[in-house]
Amino acid sequence: MENYHLKFVKPLTSIALVAALLSNTSTLFPATTAVAKSSDLKVSKGRLISKSTKKLKIGVVTYKGKLYKDGKLLTGIYKTIFYSSGKKATSWYGTGKNRKWYENGRLLTGFGKNTGRLFISGKVAVATWYGIGKNRKWYEKGRPLTGIKTSSNQLFVNGKINSGLYLFQKKLYNGPSLNKQSILYKNKLYNGYSLNKGRTLYKGRLYNGSLVNKGLVLYQGRLYNGTETNKGLIFYKGTLYNDSAPNKGLILFKDKLYNGPSENKALILYKDKLYYGSQLNKGFILFNGALYNGETLNEGIMYVGGKWYNGSTLASGTITTPDGRTITVTDGEETTSNSGGSWNPPPVKVDTPPIASNVTITGTVKEGQTLTVSYDYQDAENDEDHGTTIQWYANGTAIQGATNKTYQLTVSEIGKTITVKVTPKNAKGEGQTVTSSPTTPAVAANQPPTIVQPNPSMITLERSGAEIIINFNDYFSDPDEDSLQYTFSSTNTNISGIINGSSISLSGGPNISTDNITITANDGKGGISSLTIPVNVVDTVAPVFMPSLPSVTNTTTDQISATSILNEKGTIYYVAVPNADINTPPSVQQIIDGKDGNGQEAAWKGQWSVNEGFTPQVFTIPNLNPATLYTIYMAAKDQYNNVQAQTISIQGTTLSTPKLVSKTITNLDFATINGTQAQATSKTMTTSNFGDNPKQFSISNGQVTIPINLYWNIPTFNGEQTFTIAQVVASAIDSTIQDYCNANGISLMERPFGAFGFSDTFYLTAFKTGDQITLSGPDWNYFFEQPTYTSTPTDYSKNRMFTVSDGTNTATIQLTRKFNSMANLVTYLNSQLQTANVAITAVANGDTFELKANTTQGKVTVTGTNATDFFSTLTTEQPQP
Repeated sequence: MENYHLKFVKPLTSIALVAALLSNTSTLFPATTAVAKSSDLKVSKGRLISKSTKKLKIGVVTYKGKLYKDGKLLTGIYKTIFYSSGKKATSWYGTGKNRKWYENGRLLTGFGKNTGRLFISGKVAVATWYGIGKNRKWYEKGRPLTGIKTSSNQLFVNGKINSGLYLFQKKLYNGPSLNKQSILYKNKLYNGYSLNKGRTLYKGRLYNGSLVNKGLVLYQGRLYNGTETNKGLIFYKGTLYNDSAPNKGLILFKDKLYNGPSENKALILYKDKLYYGSQLNKGFILFNGALYNGETLNEGIMYVGGKWYNGSTLASGTITTPDGRTITVTDGEETTSNSGGSWNPPPVKVDTPPIASNVTITGTVKEGQTLTVSYDYQDAENDEDHGTTIQWYANGTAIQGATNKTYQLTVSEIGKTITVKVTPKNAKGEGQTVTSSPTTPAVAANQPPTIVQPNPSMITLERSGAEIIINFNDYFSDPDEDSLQYTFSSTNTNISGIINGSSISLSGGPNISTDNITITANDGKGGISSLTIPVNVVDTVAPVFMPSLPSVTNTTTDQISATSILNEKGTIYYVAVPNADINTPPSVQQIIDGKDGNGQEAAWKGQWSVNEGFTPQVFTIPNLNPATLYTIYMAAKDQYNNVQAQTISIQGTTLSTPKLVSKTITNLDFATINGTQAQATSKTMTTSNFGDNPKQFSISNGQVTIPINLYWNIPTFNGEQTFTIAQVVASAIDSTIQDYCNANGISLMERPFGAFGFSDTFYLTAFKTGDQITLSGPDWNYFFEQPTYTSTPTDYSKNRMFTVSDGTNTATIQLTRKFNSMANLVTYLNSQLQTANVAITAVANGDTFELKANTTQGKVTVTGTNATDFFSTLTTEQPQP
């Protein structure tokens, strides 16, 4: 042994070593963890290095808020965090399919601050619902969808199914589907999904196309002024209208007398005034045997037409003439004798102008055809028609040379209305000019077919449904009565048609669509007319299950598989109910809503997508209870939301699987109780000077005995620090123990004892659990109260072990700790079973647990030391279903 009184024994070295040993043997004091200090680091030329070694700092280190890896600022992923130049980054990272968006270093699920788009695990959300309750929206390409959702063919606006009116791609939607009715949207009228064309009455108002009508227009035989029927008198295209209909009877309008819709053309009394045509009469005229002077009955004595009138009637008796004579007349004839040289003045004579009326054009208003004018001639004095003039007009312009009663139309008059003016004349003068009503516009010698319905209503076809026969005669006629030939075209192959003479059979294809067809009529003489008709291919028929399906095709312990076919693409909704729980079968809507017949949320519910075609598809209902008879209620909805009217149901029974049920377990504490170490606590140390009073004793554990000899003055100050007496005494004893171990080939990590001090006492500790400390020698009682100190051994009595086998693989179950619940125990059992690839699952069931085979063909066998502590039956075979 070294001469310790010549050297200072470093107590802290011994204390640190003892502490390390204590930490390795899990006893009194926790170990101290060394932490690297940033004071030893610096950045040089962009690299993180150690100041002391001048070498790159290896490993991952955070320095001044930045992350370095092997001395370089990290750009990449570290522990799922993306760093760029050492800082948590907001950026894209990766290439191709692996390119993802990070914000503040983490894969973004939510809305990007810089992009405004929705991301799911760093990927732009392609097609998904996101949000809860009112905030739940459908996203495509990271943004709330405004457009048609392909899978449902529904319109979404800002991520939500459209409600109300919305214009998308120039088509009007009412809710999620195309509008199918006449409706106003933003002050424009829509007929279906398109802007209205032509004139239409909507809620009592007249629209011209999509806008309200302006001005005068005839619609369905009624005159409209703007949006409302005309009120009052108005002249429109040569016709007088009283409110919305042509005038009837006599009426004054702008100082002209109208008889019906046209100007009056004869002598007629109206409100006690005499009209000559449309104007008040001027001059003397006989009407219905009465003499009128202008517009009123004559007053006084007047000689007209060779007869004397007294007022408006023929005079009789004695009258005084305007020149003062007194004469006698009978029925207007003078009877006074002229003899006796009496003077006979010339009578007053008035000539009445001739009248032309009922001026009418007859004939076919077509190029090359001859028109004829006829009229009625009247003259109050019966003067004969002589020199009456005629002039033909085209659109109000006189036709040069057309002055006869007949006129043959030329190409110049095509498209123009024809009128004729007649001015009645006789030898004594002429009357008022009368104009005929206009003809329809003159047409060419061969006229193209006429479109009867220029604004045809939409034709609706059922998708892949029955044909609709359209009669062309409802849409075309030929003014020349030519035989017409028809052709058909469509820009959409989803619409097909077969022409049969004057009709066509239209049918819709497999898709819904809205498009136009064009029908062309040809008269074979160069006359061609085409009409575009809107066609809507719809699906209003609910899907049906194909015969003999659905049917149950396979069952397991927790699944039932069914095979089914629909006659079209759609969705099958299901609700599975254990037969024991059935009170009332669910309705179709309850099935779609995932509820049972009582309106409660169903435990087993779901939906399956069915593809086009007639290939059987197999669907599976998961997570069912074993050994249970289920009734599976189904309802079908196609891709256009047509729902099957009646439910359909099938039954299936799940299989049971082999299982072992444990005994009742009331105590989950299987923990190992660790043993304690023997430890001797010294008496209070009052001196460390053993130079004059040496002390000797031995320490033994029954296998190793180490002599302790303290014979020098052990200093408490080492030149830098002062230690307690107990600390330096313990250090001297521990140094002796170390020397003994070194001399006898015992590793310091395997040393049997250690000594360490604190304030005024020190401790001897046996490092191995179960060892005891025995003190002997002359001076042991100088230091300690008793010679023997014992430990307690580790207690394994509560540990349990058993094995579980599926016939192929075996898991050894070691229970060596306390479990706080049955669920906690089952989690541990499953981890052990999975690690050993044993096809068995543990399931908690109150204060027992079950070991269930994963398949109906499986087997469960339990063996091992404590198997019977847990199970009454140690093996089970597959039961019959």
